[in-house]
Amino acid sequence: MSEQVSDSTQRVISIPELLRNIFFSLPRLCDTYHSALVCRTWSEIALDALWYEVDDLCILLNLLVPLTTAGPGFHRKFIRCPIPEDWIHFERYSRRVRTLLVDYDTPLPAQSVFAEIGRTRIRPEILPNLWSLHLFGDNYLCAIFLHSGIRDLAVHLDLSLFERVSFFLHHARFFSRSLVTLEIRTGRIAGSDPHPVGCIATGLSSWLLQLQDLEELTLPRFWNTTYVCKVLSQLPRLSYVGFEYYERNGYGNPIDTLTFNPMHSEADRGSILFPSLISFSQNAPFSESIQFITSWQHSSRLTDLILESQILETPDSFRSGLLSIADGCPLLSKLGLACLITTYLDHPGVATPSRSRITLDVLLPLHKLNHLLSFEIAHTLPIALTDDDFVALVKPWHKLERLGLGPDPYPFGSDNYTRFRGFGSR
Repeated sequence: MSEQVSDSTQRVISIPELLRNIFFSLPRLCDTYHSALVCRTWSEIALDALWYEVDDLCILLNLLVPLTTAGPGFHRKFIRCPIPEDWIHFERYSRRVRTLLVDYDTPLPAQSVFAEIGRTRIRPEILPNLWSLHLFGDNYLCAIFLHSGIRDLAVHLDLSLFERVSFFLHHARFFSRSLVTLEIRTGRIAGSDPHPVGCIATGLSSWLLQLQDLEELTLPRFWNTTYVCKVLSQLPRLSYVGFEYYERNGYGNPIDTLTFNPMHSEADRGSILFPSLISFSQNAPFSESIQFITSWQHSSRLTDLILESQILETPDSFRSGLLSIADGCPLLSKLGLACLITTYLDHPGVATPSRSRITLDVLLPLHKLNHLLSFEIAHTLPIALTDDDFVALVKPWHKLERLGLGPDPYPFGSDNYTRFRGFGSR
């Protein structure tokens, strides 16, 4: 009987799918490491789990050729130049890496290491099965890891290093054409300076135009200019265009999108803009953003819409915008409108602030959006709603789960918003 139990247990703990679930769920790397020492069957699966995600490039490259010990003031180097036998041994580990993270503070080896890798590698792809690459450190050096199999890329572009950014964009244009998701950041710490997109708009647009499989794109605020948006509207699978308010994502120059009119020439009028888009965010005056959005042939498919204006929009502009949105985008489930003029520098093109406040009459067009689950609004002035107005506003909504009426210019999702949950079911 004991032998039968032992045999059954042995068969169970040798099932690859079960072992994979266990090893990928172990909370400590040391447990995965010790599992790899048990037997050959366990070793292969445990090594897959151990090297699935790498966040220290030096540890990985140390398996190729040992690196010198780090010291103050210098980076680690190979103790010798890699030879073909080193690369053959390295493939046992490199083929397992699926995600590589190079963070801002991740220690990198010396530049000579990347030069020797590029000169001695025996195949173009250093990490052949890599599909997710996050480069927030020195992407100029780490561009060597780009290849056609990568599907997810997040990258920090320091526009003060123009030549390096240009090199990266040129390299990415040829070696990352199969991307499905792309996030570009320019910020790092609180108070970072703006990074206008203008100096790299041509190189960036040339790269984006190659990404025919791209589905999700996150840009710094004010980077989706007329020129960039014309390129994005041609991508057949793009379903999400957005931005984030985090400091790390950075922002461009608000003046760059004060004029926003990415309409195509008469020769291209017959082409379909954004054929797959369902979620769109834009930083531009409401009138120009909404005019462009409602001109799409498939704008009625939009489910998420976030608009941020860098000028102080009047109640009339809010109301006319909501009327156009309600008629042109009937399937919206998430809508956010922000007027954050106090966040940015004054400019002659910015309208003179008015003391008018948004009232119930301005918001009534929202009742046409029968699928709305979330609505948030941020205005420089408090929203002028009485208790009766609030009841009149929310009563027709049977599905609404989130309502944010922000008296101050806080980013969407901030805890500073007044939130009302589930009133549709009460």
